[in-house]
Amino acid sequence: MKRLRSGLAALMLLAGLVASGPIAAVQIEVDAQRSSPMPAVMRPGIFTFKPEPPAEALQDWLDQVRPGVVEVDIGGPVFQQASDAADAVRRARALLPMLRRIRAAGGAPVLAITRLPLWLSSRPNATDAVAGDVVPKGSVVAPRDGGAWSDLVTAVVAELKQGLGGSPDYKIGWEPDQSAWQGSEADFFNFYRDTVRGVRRADAQARVGGPSVSALYNGKGGEGAPPMIPRFLRYCADTPLPDLGLKRLPVDFLIWHQFGTDAVLAWDLAARQARAWLRDAGYPERTELFIGEWSSWSAWPQPQSPEHDQPALAAYIVASLAAMDTAGIGRAAFTSLTEQREVEGQPFIGSFGVYTNQFVRKPAFWAFNAVSRLGGARVAARSSDPLVAVIAGRPSAGEVALVVAASSPQPKALQRSFVAKALAAGAGFDELRRALDGRQLERLTFGEASPDEVRGNEALRQALGKAAAEVVPLARRSAAQRGRSHSVVIELSGFDGSSAELWRIDSRHANAFSLRERITGHLQQRLAQEKQSLPQGLLRRFEERGYRGDQIEAFKQVMNSRDRERALAGRAPQDRTAVRALADESQAFISERLWAVGQEINAWPELGFKADERALRLRDRRLEFEMEDDSVVLVRIMNR
Repeated sequence: MKRLRSGLAALMLLAGLVASGPIAAVQIEVDAQRSSPMPAVMRPGIFTFKPEPPAEALQDWLDQVRPGVVEVDIGGPVFQQASDAADAVRRARALLPMLRRIRAAGGAPVLAITRLPLWLSSRPNATDAVAGDVVPKGSVVAPRDGGAWSDLVTAVVAELKQGLGGSPDYKIGWEPDQSAWQGSEADFFNFYRDTVRGVRRADAQARVGGPSVSALYNGKGGEGAPPMIPRFLRYCADTPLPDLGLKRLPVDFLIWHQFGTDAVLAWDLAARQARAWLRDAGYPERTELFIGEWSSWSAWPQPQSPEHDQPALAAYIVASLAAMDTAGIGRAAFTSLTEQREVEGQPFIGSFGVYTNQFVRKPAFWAFNAVSRLGGARVAARSSDPLVAVIAGRPSAGEVALVVAASSPQPKALQRSFVAKALAAGAGFDELRRALDGRQLERLTFGEASPDEVRGNEALRQALGKAAAEVVPLARRSAAQRGRSHSVVIELSGFDGSSAELWRIDSRHANAFSLRERITGHLQQRLAQEKQSLPQGLLRRFEERGYRGDQIEAFKQVMNSRDRERALAGRAPQDRTAVRALADESQAFISERLWAVGQEINAWPELGFKADERALRLRDRRLEFEMEDDSVVLVRIMNR
């Protein structure tokens, strides 16, 4: 133990020297002769958030990136809102055009089954909404009849398989550790079983996975509860489906969500823990690891976080993708396509999303666009600085491209990595909670305190020492580099490049947030104009679509009611169908008009993602440039 303490003291002294001294230039070595296929995780993945996302935004995303996973939650529109089994199948059929567009663009739809209809619920009268949502509690509990639920899933999956001509992946559940699942943990495990039975009866080739907890270590009740994933895996391993000839429940991919962690250590720590749990339950360690939703979140638990609108998130995205690949994470779906919250007429409210609600592209959008410009071949590249990530590719025979990201982890994110490292080293949840308060954790993370000072047993102090040995140097380095520019030197081998271009995402480039006042003024003016013309435009759209005057009048009456659901329920079935169709039509029309306004802004020259005006010459296959902290640079090296 004395040797460990001495080593830690030396480490902290070294970290202090690094923090106070000058920052050396970042050396990036690129070997263009060492190439391999670009990993799947580098194909930008997205969580649509809205089950039926705005068609214009989705198509723009598919056009502007090399799409990977597109996660769509079908729990609401297909299952929860269905009036009966036939309606659920019809609703699934209605999603097929969108899913075909995703596939045609090279993307891979992943369909999330998260809810059930009230008429199959064990709590059909629980119509009150989950706190902070509009989902009725009765749709996120156990079904009253698991067999009937399986039958419904079978009918829907059969329709999707036939319509797509293939098997999409199915993610089962959405954050069952939180209030999004109102039943017990055991109820959720059975829900997984019955859903798997329904999927595999209809499509034996379909891949299924879960449990989609909100954070890797979370259990039922959220942060601090014993982790759900290991118990989920044990349940799956011990539960056969003899009617399908399965000795255990399939877990084709292990999926969880991860927010607010650092981009250097956290992905590897999470992947190692996930593989250990898979191994302990008897599943292959090579089982695909899938991040269902992810983003930075410095303001957690507040729902809005300022960096979501800024270049810092773009840097975090690139650094995280590089770290996911190193950790062996297979695929990831970023949160999210459009913003999840809205303040009318106000962009840049810190919400999740690569587009604002008015469809202005954020810096995060351009981060994924930059990675897409690397092409389908990965090139070997290495950075000398853990806080400056690099991904390299070969878009064509005459070009080598790199995306370089300088990303300084947030203090809270580093503290989470400290805890994760301590857990991996043998510390227990309960003893960590008893031994550390928030201030002690912060001081340990930044080397301001020694693990020897922590009350607890020797094993706990040793685990904290191992965490400090890895996290403290990174935390000190991050604190020293935050806000300072970086000198970058690229050394290229295996390619005779003659010129280079730099494309930047930083405080002055590809950054709509930097023009937020001008954008807000323009938006408010244009939205006021659109609001004036909206009634006439909607009426014209309805008439073009062939709706009758009485149907339009019924729609107006329902929309003007205080309780729209009750007003709709009081209508005849054929009227309800027409009102719902008119509501969908009106939403599509509004989306189209908002998209037109957003495109006006996206076309401003100052907001484009483009090369610096001055082309650079390579000297002896060497290129030097400066970049801001929390920024991204796309480097295109060409032979021409």
